[in-house]
Amino acid sequence: MRKTGGKRKQVGYHILLIPDDDRPPFSLHLGPQRIRLLKIVGAILCAHVLLGAALYVVAGHQWRQNSRLRQENEALRGEVKRIEKVAAEFERLEEAHRKIRALLGLEREGGQLPQVGMGARTGEGIPPLSFLDNPGSSAATAIVGPATLSLLTERSSEAQFLAASLPTQLPVEGILTADFDPVGQGHFGIDIAARRGSVVRAAGAGLVVFAGWTPELGNLLIIYHGRGLFSYYGHNGRLLKSARTWVRKGEPIALVGSSGESSGPHLHFEIWLDGKPCDPKSYLMAFARPSEGGQAESR
Repeated sequence: MRKTGGKRKQVGYHILLIPDDDRPPFSLHLGPQRIRLLKIVGAILCAHVLLGAALYVVAGHQWRQNSRLRQENEALRGEVKRIEKVAAEFERLEEAHRKIRALLGLEREGGQLPQVGMGARTGEGIPPLSFLDNPGSSAATAIVGPATLSLLTERSSEAQFLAASLPTQLPVEGILTADFDPVGQGHFGIDIAARRGSVVRAAGAGLVVFAGWTPELGNLLIIYHGRGLFSYYGHNGRLLKSARTWVRKGEPIALVGSSGESSGPHLHFEIWLDGKPCDPKSYLMAFARPSEGGQAESR
């Protein structure tokens, strides 16, 4: 038997279209070439649809991610602005603090703070606010104001006021734990150990020229008694008076604490005259006679 071979005959299609009205029907012939073309076009359209859907999903995800990143960037910019604002405020406070320390004579050369123990201060003598003895100085006017400074100058000439302003009253009752030793120990005052929260009183009448925080003496209060005389009250737990406040002798000004560089609750008390530290015991009436056991009692 002989086999017959040949190419498969390609078949076309006729599509018969019959209108609903009275028009005669008509047919559409699709040959093999047209069918092949329609297949290619259909495949291309399907590929476009699938590709478009994939791109839409990717673009949507990218858009959501970009939106989240924009929100995070906005939040970060806000944080940066807040940090810059805080940094500027910190620099302003640092500059103000440096100026105050310079005026108080607490600033050391090279910006180094002394390393101290309980209530001690080391290094060169630290001058007090002796510039207040010059009523016309801009520094004095800036600290206490012209009106208060004028009143202070007038009162300084009165004998009765001078007696009241001398820092002769023991500022707090307690135990003397560290004596005045500016040369050996670099200790420019005395330390009186007392119960935490005990009332610290003004040793003499005067003007509070500083009431605030210092790294070394913690909560520090300084009273100007006139005639170049100052008294320092350091390591307080709480200050009861503010700067530019007039205080009477014996008036409560602070509470005993252990702020700053301190190893326990006590009062660090200093007296300065004309820029030089003085032994507070030479002023305080409580030390006019030796007391038993080192007990410091107010007079």
